[in-house]
Amino acid sequence: GLGRVAQWLVIIISISVAISQLEVKTDLLNHVIVIALITVGLAAALAMGLGSREIASQILAGIYVREMFQVGQQVQVGEVEGQIEAIGTVKTTVLTDDGELVSMSNRELLEQRVSSR
Repeated sequence: GLGRVAQWLVIIISISVAISQLEVKTDLLNHVIVIALITVGLAAALAMGLGSREIASQILAGIYVREMFQVGQQVQVGEVEGQIEAIGTVKTTVLTDDGELVSMSNRELLEQRVSSR
């Protein structure tokens, strides 16, 4: 994981410093190291950005759901009808008339037709 990457980074930098101490020109090697580090950093940033897209949309949906609905409000979402018990960051809990707690994603609330009283 990350420890292995740090270990290789220290080894590569140590080799570069050792070679420069021998008064060998290391400009090209240093440029390659910098380019490699920038590439790894950009790849990590891209992976994190693409990986967090789903959770970010859920959090934004939670903000809109809090503005549209209140705890205690009667709603019908699809086949689920009941009272909103809690509105969380990524999910909303509805207590049905049968006493069943149903959790649904906030995006689901925004994407489906919701009837309220």
